[in-house]
Amino acid sequence: DYGADYVIAPPVERANALLRASFRLAEDHTLFVEALASRTEAVSILTPAQISTSLANKNAYPVGGAYYQDLSAYVSTFDKTKPIIYKWRADAVGNRTQEHVTDSARLLVGLDGMIRDFDYKLGLSHAKSKTQTSLTDGYAVTSKLYEALGTGLINPWLTPGQTQTPAAMALIEAAKFRGKLQHGETSLTQFDGNVSGEILQLPAGKLGVAAGFDLRREGYQFDIDADASQILLAPGNARLSESTRDVKAVYAELLVPVLKNLEVQVAVRRDDYSVVGATTNPKVAFRYEPTSWLLFRGSANEGFLAPSFTQLFSGSLSQELPNGVTDPVGCPQNPGNPAFCAIERLDYRTGGNLNLRPETSKQGSLGFVVEPYKGLSVSLDYWAINSVDRILNRTPQVVLANAAALSGNIIRNADGTIDYVQAGWINAAGSKTRGADLTVLANGSLSGYKWNAALDGTYTNSFKFAEIAGQPYKEYVGNFFTRDLYLRWKHQASISASKGNWSALLSQGFSTGYKDQVPNGGKGTPPAGFDPDVSSYTKFGLSGT
Repeated sequence: DYGADYVIAPPVERANALLRASFRLAEDHTLFVEALASRTEAVSILTPAQISTSLANKNAYPVGGAYYQDLSAYVSTFDKTKPIIYKWRADAVGNRTQEHVTDSARLLVGLDGMIRDFDYKLGLSHAKSKTQTSLTDGYAVTSKLYEALGTGLINPWLTPGQTQTPAAMALIEAAKFRGKLQHGETSLTQFDGNVSGEILQLPAGKLGVAAGFDLRREGYQFDIDADASQILLAPGNARLSESTRDVKAVYAELLVPVLKNLEVQVAVRRDDYSVVGATTNPKVAFRYEPTSWLLFRGSANEGFLAPSFTQLFSGSLSQELPNGVTDPVGCPQNPGNPAFCAIERLDYRTGGNLNLRPETSKQGSLGFVVEPYKGLSVSLDYWAINSVDRILNRTPQVVLANAAALSGNIIRNADGTIDYVQAGWINAAGSKTRGADLTVLANGSLSGYKWNAALDGTYTNSFKFAEIAGQPYKEYVGNFFTRDLYLRWKHQASISASKGNWSALLSQGFSTGYKDQVPNGGKGTPPAGFDPDVSSYTKFGLSGT
């Protein structure tokens, strides 16, 4: 049961240092400096490697070895003159252990204050972060470990209480790899500023305005210290030479008092990324308070998310799919042809995609807050979000399964056969989600005790997702989903009471159930006792202070 050997919470050590100084330059102007440095050391501990031996790799257990097994009682065709091929959970090699050390630093110089009736702030900063990954145990140079297994000195059939001999452990130790594997570095230089104030007196009040800018240069680099392909089950990545991109953004916002009890917010932001282009995103919102105990509010806006450095620039890794892959387009046209219907060693590539577009979204909300009397507040907000061009990492199998929609990701030779499959990051179709947030807050006193009660819940009416552009959207609320669980209702509730030096808190978390994943895609008969209905989940907590 190797799953029980996973370390759920990796050990982490953190050290942080912060220095801040401020200098009063004049009555309404302050210069400030911030310096931040940190180091984080995290250890990832994984189960021992599983090794599949073969004659080709010359690591099968040899005939004549001290631990050779006569398996005639179990295998009728067993031949004692041949080596044994087996799978081995390599406990003797140790848990695969990785050490990640991250050093970060940031220096900020800023200026803030007031000019006439306007507040302003300017800042110039530079930040760097570097992470080094090292393998400290549980990894071995593949060729050396295979050679050691082929000697027959290592016993893959240990029973409880048995251990490897010193000679076997010496072979394993000689095959181990310990050292630096890979490292990466990010950098950010930023100059930003904003100004805000009131500019006009309107009949219902003063017109508020805010504006600002943001200029950034982002850098990223990833390099390899050791060839992971030579190390058994080492986490491999591809080099990425230093890449940079420039980001320019400007934004403005108006707060318009239309009536004494109605104000409207109008805002717009434009971002220009040197790699993926420019986008302009507006926002409109309102706040209407007809009485002291009732408030209406709502907003509508657009948003976007630019692809990350990893998604754009990460190096391309070339790999092979298992034998027997079928070309979903070529095989029906060339039935029985192994070049199309049972492809051997089909190449595929993963990594960054310079053609990625930003994810974009449109969202809106409408709700109210009611306070019927002091100590009780109820708010309900309905929201809707549509997103397109979701950036997802797709496997070559997904690309092949969607050959019509992703034909550009299947690169073909002149004769129509597949040269390679371009997997990795792509723009998928998108999602549509609808729901409502409910918040109830109450407080008061009773017999000398002060009490507070709260409920914060979300009702998800619909979450529809399409994996690939052009495919129909599928509903996932209340159904199993590999990426996340979208439950119909979930909430956090609590009630607390306090008197003098003592207080107590009772909390509850609740989420509705869902339909579980059906084994084997629903084909055949489910295993005995399988129930697709996962019940609701409730958790209580009680604390005293």
